[in-house]
Amino acid sequence: MTTGKLVLLTSVSVVGLCVAVACASGGTEPSAAAGSRAVGAAPAEPAADAPKEGTLEWYMKTKVKAGMSAGKLDEVKEALKKLPDWAPEPSWNEGPTGWKAIVATATAPDGNVGKACKGCHETWQKLYKEKYKDRILPK
Repeated sequence: MTTGKLVLLTSVSVVGLCVAVACASGGTEPSAAAGSRAVGAAPAEPAADAPKEGTLEWYMKTKVKAGMSAGKLDEVKEALKKLPDWAPEPSWNEGPTGWKAIVATATAPDGNVGKACKGCHETWQKLYKEKYKDRILPK
C-alpha cells in the first residue's frame, strides 16, 4: 500500500507544480503551462527549410497547399486569384500557359485545381525559384 500512496503523492505534486507554474506565468489553467518547451525557454525557431514569410512559396504553402490538404477548394480558388497580379514579369501572364490562363482554368466552376497547379509548376516553378525565390510579394 505504501507504493500506491507514493504514486498518488507524486501525481498530486506534479499537478500542483503545473498549476503553480501556470499561475506564475499569468495563466489560469494548468494547460497554460503545458507545452513543447520548458518554462522560460526561447520560442522554437522556424525550420531551416521553411519558406521566408511573404514570398510566393510561403503564400502557396500557407494558403493553397493548406487549403488543398483541408479540402477547402473555394478558399484555394480565392487564394489563386491573386497570383496573376504577382507575376514578376508581365510576359508571365501571357498566352495559354501564362499565370492568368492557368488561374482562370483553376478557378472556373468546373476547373480542375490540381491539374492547373501541376501545369503551372511544370511551366514556371523552376524558373521562378532560380530568379525570384526570395522575392517578397507586393501588398
